[in-house]
Order: sequence, then C-alpha cells, then structure tokens
Amino acid sequence: MLNKFVRLVAIASFGGLISMQAAGVYAATVCSSTSTAADHLNNDAANGDPGYCFATPNVLELTFYEFGLCNSAASPTSKDNCKAVFKDVSGTRLNVSKDAVADLIKETSLEEGTYTHGYLIVGNGTKIKLSFEFSTARTDDTGGSGVYCYTDGRSINTSNSIMSCGTSPAPAASAETMGLGDDCGANYNNTALGYPFTKPSGAIVRTDLWMVDSAYALSRGCPTDHAFFAVQPLAAPVNVTASTRRLDIGISLSGAVSMGFPGNALGEGPNDAMFNGLQFVIEAE
Repeated sequence: MLNKFVRLVAIASFGGLISMQAAGVYAATVCSSTSTAADHLNNDAANGDPGYCFATPNVLELTFYEFGLCNSAASPTSKDNCKAVFKDVSGTRLNVSKDAVADLIKETSLEEGTYTHGYLIVGNGTKIKLSFEFSTARTDDTGGSGVYCYTDGRSINTSNSIMSCGTSPAPAASAETMGLGDDCGANYNNTALGYPFTKPSGAIVRTDLWMVDSAYALSRGCPTDHAFFAVQPLAAPVNVTASTRRLDIGISLSGAVSMGFPGNALGEGPNDAMFNGLQFVIEAE
C-alpha cells in the first residue's frame, strides 16, 4: 500500500516569535537598565561565558538554505527519514526578529505520520543590530559615553568590541562568522552533539550541530565552512494525518541573543552581542 501524502499550507502564527521573560528565578540572566558584568556571572545566557545577559535584537539576520521535518534523529549523512518543506540552494536572507519564518513556505506536502525532529541548514554568518538603554551613562572602549549602547558595525571576528555608547541610539548591524570551535588548525571540529541553548525561562534546548560545506557535506576546515546543519527534537511530535491541512511553522527567538560586558569596571558599557541559538516551533492542524 502506498503511503499517503497530505497537501499542507504553512501559516505564520509562530513565525518570528520573541518571548523575553523579565521576571522569575532566571531574571538575573535578562539584561536590565542597571546591568553590569557582576550581575551576570552565571553562564546561562552565553553557554559558558560569564558576563552575558539576554537581550532582544532590533535585527537578527540569518541565511536559510533548507528546513524540514524528520520522523527520527538525522545527520548530514543520514536524512532519508526527513522531508524538506523549504529549500533554496542560493539561500534566503531573513530578518528572523521581524519577518515570519513561515513566509518562506507557502505550501508543501508531507507523508502521513509522526515527525519527532526538525532540521535546518542555515548559513554560518549572522548580522545583529541591537540598541539598549541604561539608567546611567556607560563608557565604551573608545571613550564614548551615554545611556544608549548599541552595535556599531564592527565584527567580533576582528575586534574586541562591537558596541559603542552615546547620548542617542545609532545602531548598525555587526556581522559575525561562526564556527563550532576556536581552532582552524589540527584541532578543527565540525561536530557538536547535544549543544545546549538555555532559554530565559531556564529550559534547555539541545541541538545536534554539524558544520557543512557548500555541497552540504561535512566541512574539512574553516576555509570550507558554509552552513550549520542542525537537528533538534521537537517539543511535541507533529502528527500529520489525512485530516491535517496546515502547519504552524516558526522559530522561537527567546534567548537567541546575548549582550556581554568585558569586565566589572564601574560604568563600563557592553562590548558584545552574540547569537545564542534558536528553537523550532511547529504544530499541525
């Protein structure tokens, strides 16, 4: 008997969801108008680096190549159990903090069954634009001072600071090329299984990550790094039946960006805005 495929319409009720929680037991990880490095010595926000806190970006740009659902865990070399619901070999640049991810997907078809994992191929370059207002003036690495601190267009790949402070916000997008480690030599790493992404609520989302080249094969070194191949278990399985007519598809950005402080000096402004991770949010109706 042939398996049945169901024609589905993708909608955007979860697309670009941002849910920053500013209260509760994890409030210390959320940036506030009085934040300093000393307030954020825990490692929840930046997966290991102290002095970071959760912040909501003005812009978070990522390049999407492929997105789909799987009925079990997958990898770059084993995804026959997956179905792509979006694919663009050239890549589609998207401001995730504003635009609905589901806008990428107008209509698709899925085989009836239960899908337990989502996978995503997303470029290893990101652009973040962030502006934050403090209650007192902060000073940046060049001596600029003011209650507004913002990304200034520098890249953390080439500068120790990508944020300036002044009397009015003037954010510019700062670019970052990311990898799965700091070593591009003999200890280069293209795999990180169970990578933890901690949300402001304290919930931990674990993702299997691989760095792939432009042919989506495992990258052999930094010069061929092109995109992340990410596989994540869904918070709840997606059941597709003959009566299913649409998918709610999106990406939750809760805790996706962290702002970091360089030290504990009084009045020192933040120096970094980094991409933490994201969570697939999918439901079938």
